[in-house]
Amino acid sequence: MDEDTPKPVCPSPLSMSHGLMSIMRPSQITDAEILDLIISILDSPYANFLIRQFVLAGITKMSSRPTTSPAQQERIATLIAGYSTNPDLEIQQRGVEFSNLLALGDLKSGVLERMPAPELKATVMGYGWFQIIQTAFQLFNVA
Repeated sequence: MDEDTPKPVCPSPLSMSHGLMSIMRPSQITDAEILDLIISILDSPYANFLIRQFVLAGITKMSSRPTTSPAQQERIATLIAGYSTNPDLEIQQRGVEFSNLLALGDLKSGVLERMPAPELKATVMGYGWFQIIQTAFQLFNVA
């Protein structure tokens, strides 16, 4: 490809409109659109209690990101508070825990910040698997 030829961008389900997508022009995706997509997972009949727990944890972490608007942070807090009365005990527990966590204010950003990737050790995984994973990380410039 020469410099004048536009480079294709990775398609995103959020950037698709009625099955059509402009590959040459990437569009901006708002935090509201991302939250709508994630919340749609909660409403899915295929989402079991474990998936719902992961979604609740994900949107709780999303609420502490600086890119999430205050309106969406409030929307997340309201949504999570609604799950504190869920009939499923595991979901209810996550709703109560995450609601209390979001009420902590500035402390929540420290608790919900990104975690570094764990350091792989040969003694934990066995030497053969350790070498394979370490080589894969080096190939993909992850570590």
